[in-house]
Amino acid sequence: MEGILALSIPLTFLIVIGLTTKWLSDNRVRRELLNAGSTPEQIEAVMQNPVQDIDSSLKWGIVSMAIGLSLVGIHIFDLDAEDPLTFALVFLFGGAGLIAFYVLRSRGER
Repeated sequence: MEGILALSIPLTFLIVIGLTTKWLSDNRVRRELLNAGSTPEQIEAVMQNPVQDIDSSLKWGIVSMAIGLSLVGIHIFDLDAEDPLTFALVFLFGGAGLIAFYVLRSRGER
């Protein structure tokens, strides 16, 4: 329990600092746009969140799941970090995830 608390305090601190910095910079950009004479519609258009790339999310989701499966396989086969097969499994499953994404995307474009 103490280990989790010791890890969560600096992590929470970094998240709070990052969110505060983003909030301050967004407000500064809005203020500069207002001072430049932009309309509220233009400001909202500039400050909108960017559209997420679904293909990228799908790709990294497949790769992450494949690497997770490789870690399950490493645990099942009781491999340790010094065994070369450990790294081979991670890279093989990661590559298989990328190939699976390519196959899914190429079938979807037809």
